[in-house]
Amino acid sequence: MKNKIEKPRFLKEYQLWKACSKNDNREPLQYVCFEHGYAYASNGHILARVNINTLTSMLSDEEKALLNGYCIHADAYKVLLRYDYIKIVTDGDDVSVVCPLYRNSITIKLVSKKTLKWPDFEKVLQAEGASHPIEKIGIEKTFLNNLTDAIGMKRIKMDFYSESSKIIVSPINEDYLDIKGLIMPIMTTGTMDF
Repeated sequence: MKNKIEKPRFLKEYQLWKACSKNDNREPLQYVCFEHGYAYASNGHILARVNINTLTSMLSDEEKALLNGYCIHADAYKVLLRYDYIKIVTDGDDVSVVCPLYRNSITIKLVSKKTLKWPDFEKVLQAEGASHPIEKIGIEKTFLNNLTDAIGMKRIKMDFYSESSKIIVSPINEDYLDIKGLIMPIMTTGTMDF
């Protein structure tokens, strides 16, 4: 069995397009933006930030630098994840992602962050990071997904009591006060830092 050769690409496990807005009135939030060495995606309710070195495999430093200050539409990003080989190229002021396919290729032109007036979410993260959180609690995604499915709720509120105590999950909608769930935090050895 031959070893698979690693090629430049975006890693499929980072589905940033899921954090982008689907709302036509919030066009800038329909994009994944690259800046400060990270990729950002937000719909205004959630914000995802992934280091570009974690997000990509085998892209050169020059290609990563070309991404800085540019954005890709969430739908195009989703398509991009289907390809096992990409190149980041520039032609003057334009930056594109090229997915070579045998004799043909797919080219996705990126949009400048300035053109989109994309917000600087790093400032938001830094402002929040300046203060220390009251509690640090680990939650297993699968447990939370299973619990929200079990109680039939997509929108929930969570009541935290301490870093080692139960988390009460209940619907935001007051019509369902009789529905509740509980999830136990994940304890790690020593500190709860992630």
